Amino acid sequence: MVKVSLVDVVRLELKDENVVYTLPDKLEVKVGRDKQSNDVVLGVRENKEYVNISEKNRGTSEDFISTVSRNHCIIYNNNGIVSVRDAGSRNGTYVNDIPIYPSNKVNINDRDTLRLGFYILQVKIEED
Repeated sequence: MVKVSLVDVVRLELKDENVVYTLPDKLEVKVGRDKQSNDVVLGVRENKEYVNISEKNRGTSEDFISTVSRNHCIIYNNNGIVSVRDAGSRNGTYVNDIPIYPSNKVNINDRDTLRLGFYILQVKIEED
């Protein structure tokens, strides 16, 4: 069994705490902003802290959250082979800063960086 988690790199830097999204143990895990249709939901609208990704990308958490689409991407875990596919998101899905397209599934490895809008997540893959 392989356990897959996503570590929120930006929030880790902002709060000095570990924000980890552990993916459910299933073949397809949907990630996005919509609570009804996704297994992993990114963004908490009640949080009004400032995010400062760079000098160009500054704003409140509302701006930060809006960069993640309602249905942003799908992460697949097929017997330890982990891959991701963009679900037609508005701001794109990137693996190690390389854009991926809805028609392509891209393999991801432990410690790869996954970017969904302004969210920067580090992939953590562990044998369970």
